[in-house]
Amino acid sequence: SQCRDPFRIRPAPRYANGGQTAFSDGFPVLLATSESLRDLNSKLLLPVSMSCFRPNVVVTGAAPWAEDTWRRVRPCCV
Repeated sequence: SQCRDPFRIRPAPRYANGGQTAFSDGFPVLLATSESLRDLNSKLLLPVSMSCFRPNVVVTGAAPWAEDTWRRVRPCCV
């Protein structure tokens, strides 16, 4: 699958002259669930892989989109 980064933007020159920034610069940890990806892919004509989102943490065993309501995450096993 082909990944496109819609959050890549050109910042104001006073902050990063000639550079680029991305969504990940403002939010350094991205958590996603396998079930949410599965649900998303069930609605798409062409499925995408988890690597398109580049999460730092992938959780399995939760309901689709449950991570949207989690206020805290406590790792218990790796």
